[in-house]
Amino acid sequence: MAGQLIVRFTEHQSYDINIDAEVVRFMATMSSGSFWSDVVLEGPRSLRRDREEFKTTVIDLLQAGQHPCYVELSGEELH
Repeated sequence: MAGQLIVRFTEHQSYDINIDAEVVRFMATMSSGSFWSDVVLEGPRSLRRDREEFKTTVIDLLQAGQHPCYVELSGEELH
């Protein structure tokens, strides 16, 4: 199975005291590193939207040959 890439998608929710809000960190981990994104959790609907956008963006970046990095999503993000 040459050319196969294994990616593990995970997410972690936590409270950020600096912005007084719940946040979610999305990660796509591979043997070569991780893509990640931090977003403010606005509710279940935004979580599903952000999760899907993250996965789609990471797959597009991998297909383009991008090295692991921070992924900027269109929703409200933390930096």
